[in-house]
Amino acid sequence: MDIELLKGDLVARRVGDEYFLLTTGDAMLHNIRESGVFIFEAIEKGAGRDEILDGLVEEFNVEKEVAAADLDAFLRELEEKGIITLD
Repeated sequence: MDIELLKGDLVARRVGDEYFLLTTGDAMLHNIRESGVFIFEAIEKGAGRDEILDGLVEEFNVEKEVAAADLDAFLRELEEKGIITLD
């Protein structure tokens, strides 16, 4: 699954261990922490879903099935908020 970050409609700033994301189309501020930061930074580097999933399993020592379900839910949420597109 390809993930595209919608940079034209997004302002992102890391503050400490969190990211604050402003979607300019609707002027909404979103906050992500912990594994969400890991996922967002991987997306910024151009990683696809499978690469992110493998990284989550390794970084957070979680079962692959659990990580996959959580990752997919988070990606859908980012897509619904206009932060990414999924192909």
